Amino acid sequence: MKGIFVLLLAVAVLFPASAGCVSPEQTDVPTAETTNSAEPETLTPEENSSSRIRMSFDGHEVIAELYENPAAEDLRSMLPLTLTFRDYNGTEKIAYPPRTLDTTDAPAGYDPAEGDIMLYAPWGNIAIFYHDSPYASGLVPLGHITSGLENLAAMGGEFSVTITVVE
Repeated sequence: MKGIFVLLLAVAVLFPASAGCVSPEQTDVPTAETTNSAEPETLTPEENSSSRIRMSFDGHEVIAELYENPAAEDLRSMLPLTLTFRDYNGTEKIAYPPRTLDTTDAPAGYDPAEGDIMLYAPWGNIAIFYHDSPYASGLVPLGHITSGLENLAAMGGEFSVTITVVE
């Protein structure tokens, strides 16, 4: 009986429930109890875009379409807005909006493609993917870049982006 206890204790130490790659900035790691790991629904938000936005920075601009969902509409309600973006993991540019976005009816996760604008709900940040990335729990689609992604991808360090609605 003592041997089984020692074996279970060793397994718990070597393989904790939240094992995986975690960023130093991440302080709230979702677990199986708090995250629905189901694959994303077959919704096609691209077909439901409702407005265009312009992201201006360093003499460049990016044009994107925002989707019709509560999170994207909440972001739209904050515009115009200036955010500080930085690179994350050589795959995306991230920034933190001034408040948490509405995630009502959000999918459990999403498989982002190059040009997707997402909310990463666990951290509350906006992520603009300039490279494909695998499915991740907590990603909520906000929109998609229609032009100028290469300008954003080329930016290094921290940089300010002013986001406005295109009239």
